[in-house]
This record gives sequence, C-alpha cells and structure tokens, in this order.
Amino acid sequence: MRNVCADVNSTVGPYRSVILNPVSWETHCWPDVGHDSQAVILAQIQPEDIFVGILWNKFGTPTPRAASGTAEEFALAYKRWQENNVSHLLIYFKKPSRLDNLDDLRQVSDFKKNVAKRGLLYWEFSKRFDFERYLLKHLTNIVLRRTSLPFQGSSQASSIDLPQLTRYFDAQLLIDAHTDLIYLDLDDFAKLNQKLGIPKADEVLQTISKMIISVCKPEGLVNFRVLGDQFAVFVPGRLQAMEIAEELRKQIELGTRFGVTASIGVARNKGMKAEEMVLIACRAAYQSKRNGKNRVTSETQVSRSKTWNRFFESS
Repeated sequence: MRNVCADVNSTVGPYRSVILNPVSWETHCWPDVGHDSQAVILAQIQPEDIFVGILWNKFGTPTPRAASGTAEEFALAYKRWQENNVSHLLIYFKKPSRLDNLDDLRQVSDFKKNVAKRGLLYWEFSKRFDFERYLLKHLTNIVLRRTSLPFQGSSQASSIDLPQLTRYFDAQLLIDAHTDLIYLDLDDFAKLNQKLGIPKADEVLQTISKMIISVCKPEGLVNFRVLGDQFAVFVPGRLQAMEIAEELRKQIELGTRFGVTASIGVARNKGMKAEEMVLIACRAAYQSKRNGKNRVTSETQVSRSKTWNRFFESS
C-alpha cells in the first residue's frame, strides 16, 4: 500500500496539494500499556481520512470489544463516517486460496455481508497486482474529487499553461480513460485587447468564462482558462464532446459584445495519452482558424500537413 500512496503522491498529489500518509500500527505505534493491545493501538493512531481494510483467509484476533482488530477499526471508521460524512472507507477482500480454516473464512464471509448491509461497496481481487491497481485508481479518484484543481471554474482565475493542462488531463484519464478534450481559442482577441484596453478586455474574458461555466456546470465538466484567452474543457466519455463544443461556440457568438467568436478543436479519445490529446485538440483549434474561424473542428478533420509549426494564430 505504501508504494501505491507514493505513486499518488508523485502524480496527482502535487497538483492538488495533497500528500497521502499511510498509517499502520507496525510503523506508527510504540510499546505501551492499556486495557489491551488493540486499545493501545487505537489510542496511538489518530483518526484517518481514508480507511483501508484488507481481508483474506484470516479474520484476525478477537478484542474485548469486537470479533477482531480489523472489525473494531472498521466499526470506529464507520462511526466517524456517520458523524461527518467525509471519511472514506475502502474495503477489499482477496478471494480465498485455500479452505483449511473454515471458521476464519466464515467470519470473513459474515463480515462481508455485514459491511454490505451497512451500504458499503467493497472490492474483490485475486492477485496483489490487481489490488494495487484498484487501490491506485480508487485513491486517485478520492484525491481528485475531494480537492479542487487550481483555477477550475473560476471566472477570475489566472490562466494555466499547456504543460499544466497536460498534467491535469493526465490525472483526469486516471478517473475516466475515455475523456475527450475541447480546446477553445478566442478569435482576434489580441486585436480586441488593443482596441479596448486590458481592463475592458478582461471584463469580456470574465463574461466568456461565465458562459463556459454555465454550459459545463450542469454536466459537471472540468474547465480551465489556458494561456490567457484560450480555454479547455474535459468531457467524460459518456457525453458528446462535439455537441458541447458547438453549444460553447454558439453561446460565445451570441452572448458577447464586440463580435467575439471562438475557434474550437475537439480531440475524441481513442486510447491516446494526455500529451497527444492536448496536441491534437490544439491542432484542431488551429485548423478551425485556418478554415475561417468561429467553427468546431474534430480530430478527424485536422489537416495532415506537417507545415504548421505553432498551435495558435497570434491574432
């Protein structure tokens, strides 16, 4: 489990200001005295944000208060969840490999039924590799859903750059490997900036940000402002990215003063990596500009020409 936490800490952790610190009695307890050894452990370990329980062939040693130390720790974690509705309980059962201890197996089976009755969704696995893969995905989901990405959904946000966007999209792919990417570049905004001045142009950007949020929020879509006057939207695989992109284009064309429009590129995911997805979406947005601006271009419509050497027009 420590290796999985280290993976989360080195991938999504830095971009959400989160560090997962795995705590267990083997590493965080010290010799002491109490009513019993389990009571000493519980007194020394602070309440967790995420409880991870793993059971296999053995249920554990009974305590004066529960059928096993694991059962007692789960009961306390479940009580904390009832009180704050914030803690997370992750329970995993390894499929039994032998049947030489039927009493333990029966207790594990009864515990599984008990947690299910309490509304808990547990996970089963056969091999350690599968467990680590599941745990990595589940912990990443928790980190990404419990914390906010910088600038997400804020009309006042400073813009991020393309490397940051790529890292955030890479994290998104851990949640939904089929996520599509919309990249939106405002047309001729540099000219508008010169015409209106920076304060007025910023007001237009804030208005457009709010429009994008109004389209994205009902569907729970993650959106960013990128490089000043561009925007990016993450679209889960269950939704139609081209339809959302067209709606964004219409909202900007009809809802802003000064005739602002947007050239939009859509990269629909076909098993590509984050860096490739960002590149394709940028190319599609550039293709929209080349084809007359104020339009949506998908990855299938991107020119195969290799002559272009930049993502965006300067205008």
